[in-house]
Amino acid sequence: MANVRDLTAQERANNIAGTDKHELSLKEALNEMAGFDYNTYTGKEAVAKRMVEPLDKYTLQELLNLRYWEECGGTLDLHKYTVQEALNVITSLAT
Repeated sequence: MANVRDLTAQERANNIAGTDKHELSLKEALNEMAGFDYNTYTGKEAVAKRMVEPLDKYTLQELLNLRYWEECGGTLDLHKYTVQEALNVITSLAT
């Protein structure tokens, strides 16, 4: 498993989106990760729409922890990881 603080949230989101780690802002990279144009939604909106979750129900941190839980199972803890940590952990699952 990758170190949860391996890259910043922006760097990891760019990595997941397949762009240079400083090419896009966090918002733009989260939109790209979710399959939207760069400036379509806020980062939270992009992740919520991708996960088909209500926008007003979760924070960005909670959405990413929910995604981690959906992929790994176990006990749901919506505050287990920060945004940065969650993006790093989610990425390590794919490798």
